[in-house]
Amino acid sequence: MINVQSETQQFIKLVKQTGYWPLFKQLHRKRPLTSIFWIVRSIVIIIASFICFHLLFWTLPLGLIMVGRSLRSLGNQCHDVSHNNIFTAKKHNYLLGKYFLMPLMFYDYHQYQEDHIPHHTFLGVNGKDPDIIVWKSDQSASKKQIRLIRYLRKI
Repeated sequence: MINVQSETQQFIKLVKQTGYWPLFKQLHRKRPLTSIFWIVRSIVIIIASFICFHLLFWTLPLGLIMVGRSLRSLGNQCHDVSHNNIFTAKKHNYLLGKYFLMPLMFYDYHQYQEDHIPHHTFLGVNGKDPDIIVWKSDQSASKKQIRLIRYLRKI
C-alpha cells in the first residue's frame, strides 16, 4: 500500500539534509501574476480556437486539442485556488475561485472543496481516496459503472 504522507516526510527530510530546503521553499512560493497569466492565456486560446474553427473549419482538430489543453490548465488553476495557492490572502483565492474560475468551469466552489478534501485526507489509500477506482473481481458490472459515474462527476 502507498503511504504518501510517509514518503513526503522522507522527501522533505532528504531535501533538508542536502541543504536544498531554502531553494525548495523558494520554488513553492505563491506567484499570483504567473497564475493570472495562465488563466488569461487559457481563456484567450479557447476564444481564438473557436474563432479559428468557425472561420476555417479545417482547423477544428487542432482547435479541439488546444481547447482541451486550455480547459485542463483552467482545471489546474481551480485546484490551486481551492487550496489557497494563488494569492497569499485566502479572501482573494476565494473570490477568484467562487466568482470567476469555478463558474467558468461549471464547478461549484464549495462542492469542489467538499469533494476534493477526502482525496488529500486519504491520498493513495485504496477504497478511501476518491481519485483511485478499485474494481474488485467480485463486484457486479452495475456497481463498477456506478463508481465510474461517481468518479466522472467529480472531474
